[in-house]
Amino acid sequence: MSVPTTPPAWRRCWPLTLVVTVFGACVFVPFCLFAAIQIDAGYWFLLRNVAGVGARPALAQASGDAAAPQDTDAGAGVFASNGCAACHSLKPGVTLVGPSLADVADRAGSTVAGLSAGAYLAQAIREPDAHVVDGFPSHVMPDNFGNRLTDAEIDALIAYLLAQ
Repeated sequence: MSVPTTPPAWRRCWPLTLVVTVFGACVFVPFCLFAAIQIDAGYWFLLRNVAGVGARPALAQASGDAAAPQDTDAGAGVFASNGCAACHSLKPGVTLVGPSLADVADRAGSTVAGLSAGAYLAQAIREPDAHVVDGFPSHVMPDNFGNRLTDAEIDALIAYLLAQ
């Protein structure tokens, strides 16, 4: 049996391995990050301009609600990160655990006399059992969102819901 006298290829080409590794780290990784950022930006552009999210920000402004229309993107993040979609659908007629939030801006203003749509939603988030929608049980929605969320997050969530 003969013993090879030359080192394996990976030991002979270590400078090339070093160059490829550095090149990969300095070129491919930033390129992938850049591509991910561009894809994310494209997603939000399509969501806002094609899918119609935020199509009714004038409604929230015209009704005198405190939530600013530009907060709809932040509100979408609050809605997603707090598990709201687990119980509330944004599609009309789809009932999960709680009522659908599609077109909630049209319904919320007339649900409780004396409360605008934004004020009603703020109360429903902070004190969910104050006014329970007919056909749904009380004490189901967590009552700690008023403590867990900041006022800015609640305002952003309300702006997002009013734009649905």
